[in-house]
Amino acid sequence: MSCLVKRDLRHEEDGGHMSDDTKHGLSCSEKVDRRKFLGVAAATAGMLFIKPELVRGTAANSAVRVGLLGCGGRGTEDATNLIDTGGARVVALADLFQDQLDKARENFNKMQQAKGYAALDAAQLFVGPNAFQQIAASKEVDAIVIATPPYYHRWHLEPVVAAGKHVYLEKPVAVDVPGALKVIEIGKRAQGKLSLDVGFQIRDCPPFVEMVKRIHGGALGKIICGESHYFAGYLDRPAWPDATPVERRLRNWVYDRVLSGDIVVEQNIHVVDICNWVLKAHPLRASASGGRAGRPTDGDVYGNYDVLFHYSRPGFPRPGSSPRTWNLRTARRRRRSLRASPAAISTIKPTRAPNPPFHA
Repeated sequence: MSCLVKRDLRHEEDGGHMSDDTKHGLSCSEKVDRRKFLGVAAATAGMLFIKPELVRGTAANSAVRVGLLGCGGRGTEDATNLIDTGGARVVALADLFQDQLDKARENFNKMQQAKGYAALDAAQLFVGPNAFQQIAASKEVDAIVIATPPYYHRWHLEPVVAAGKHVYLEKPVAVDVPGALKVIEIGKRAQGKLSLDVGFQIRDCPPFVEMVKRIHGGALGKIICGESHYFAGYLDRPAWPDATPVERRLRNWVYDRVLSGDIVVEQNIHVVDICNWVLKAHPLRASASGGRAGRPTDGDVYGNYDVLFHYSRPGFPRPGSSPRTWNLRTARRRRRSLRASPAAISTIKPTRAPNPPFHA
């Protein structure tokens, strides 16, 4: 599915608004039927988890039936892009909050009825803390887009894969090491059976593909060190004056350190992934500083950070042995750029996310 989704990185976080460029900017222009859709999706991801002949597709029912778990801006954009390929239609929605569900329902009914599809069946609209289990169990769904807060991905992915559904899981797969290991475990269960892809769509973006191809071909010579920057606009969120503290935290999850994993995990994992891609490796260790200096009081995530990643060099695989380095800097800005302040460095304390384990 990764080849079918191209995002506008200016509005990457869930809750951002869809742009016209994003809605129509598809990297695979060919309209495909249900069988080809799943085959291409798996092959592009480098994970041929399903044989096309295992998909029951007919001329009358050739579109992949997609369920959207998490009806915020990110999930809505993902599902919209899938519809725009001509090879998929949204048949089910799930969300913790009724207003989110209603907004998504109106959006997809309008879009799909213009394409000749029927309105969403009320029986395929799931709301509340058990909605993720209900959509996973639906017999009307072939594939599910999971676009809920990262903290819950591991719990939402498991029943979806257990139900035999193909998955597009938004990044990041988790907010900590145990969560990431759990997702890897679930992925191994799906191997050879299902198409399971993660939202690292930059790896399918032609300019980046060409750039990395040239770097790997020696255009820049031997890579000793590098530096990546990620600047993004501030994402305004509603005040939700009538919401309880727990509900407000869930709705504003993107600015909650536990629910999102903080900016470096939730958003800038894209940049880390590019560094790994270029260097064909993963960092051995990292040193970093950052803080909330200059950021509004809208949560507890950082507004800026500076991270130095250390990668091993060929022939020197041990930590501390002549490493290559890659520096990653970012800033969230509101009317002005932010710079890291030594006085703003703070310690992240582990805590728990609010129950129930669902939100979009």
